[in-house]
Amino acid sequence: MHSSQLRLAVIKGAYIYAGANGVKHRVGPGCFLSTPAGDHHVSSGDPKLGALFYMESNGKFDLVPDKK
Repeated sequence: MHSSQLRLAVIKGAYIYAGANGVKHRVGPGCFLSTPAGDHHVSSGDPKLGALFYMESNGKFDLVPDKK
């Protein structure tokens, strides 16, 4: 998780996002994703296409590992 809200727009490829509930979302070029601060998740780029995206946040960018 991250301690700040994140917003990203995919430019090329695909960004894959799965929240704590396990539901996967595939975000392609021209699409937008917003994640709230404290949202436990797993994310990656498409295994074949990768992911080029622009990301911004309302605070610092950090990574807070899950303690499971």
